[in-house]
Order: sequence, then C-alpha cells, then structure tokens
Amino acid sequence: MEPGARVGYGGNYLVKKGTRLALIPVGYSEGFGLTPVSRPKGLGDLLRHVAKFLLSYWGWRGSGWEVCIRGKPFPVVGRIGMQFSLVEVGFSSPVEVGEAVEIPIWRPLASARWPRFYCRQGLPYLLRDPQFRWVPWSLPQEREIGQFFCPGGRNLPVHD
Repeated sequence: MEPGARVGYGGNYLVKKGTRLALIPVGYSEGFGLTPVSRPKGLGDLLRHVAKFLLSYWGWRGSGWEVCIRGKPFPVVGRIGMQFSLVEVGFSSPVEVGEAVEIPIWRPLASARWPRFYCRQGLPYLLRDPQFRWVPWSLPQEREIGQFFCPGGRNLPVHD
C-alpha cells in the first residue's frame, strides 16, 4: 500500500508509510474483534466503561488487535469488517498467501461455524465439526488442513 491510502472497514485507517497488507477472511461474524461486556460494579467502574467506549468510538483501541503468523505477531490495521480484517505484514516478512494465522478470540464469542478441538493432557481427543457432529480425534488423520494450539500442549498439525 502506498502512503496516504485509506484502508479497513469504512476506510478510517490512513497508511502512513508504504507497507504490505494481508487480507484475512475473519471478522466480527466469526467473533474476531469482539470483547465480552461486563456490568459496571460501581461509579468508578462505570466511568472507565464510558471512557473506553468514547475512546473506541474515536478510533483508540488500546494496544490494538494482533494475529500471529509463523509465531510472529502482526498488527491488525483499520477497523475490523464483518467478514475480513487487514493485517500489516510489511515488506521484510516472508508471509505468503495461504499461510495459517493464529487469531485471538474469546471462546464464548467464536462463531459456531468454526470447529472446536477439545484437549486432554495437551493433545486433542475430540472435535466438534461445523455441522455440530462429535468426532473422536486421533493423529494422524487423512488430510492436513493447518495447525492449532492445544493449551498445555504444543502446536500440532490439524487433520480432517
């Protein structure tokens, strides 16, 4: 992208210096960029909620959203769209089309269309597929489709 280009949902992000952007097919409809809302517990908490809301309305996102590609964090730029997001990968990174992207999503907010992996002792043992079927999981299976991280475990190839 050239300096001065406007990108992201609504074009509200202004590219300051020439860079390379990656389009990922994940947005609000999958739960990316959403955070759970809690009820304020007092006047001070209410004021913090209002301040965060107003600042986010004017474009402030705190530390912002990041995704990981090849274990390296990259910032999401612009507003997240309903079905896509833009990630600044720069010219020096070796990111290629089709790379796996690790996306931070609160589990209760993640789309039901995404498969769910259940882990025991750091290894997957059960999968709920997008058709809501429960599938026992064992490695290796027939076809590799990417990688996922099992808490307490290690990055593993994902098969279906």
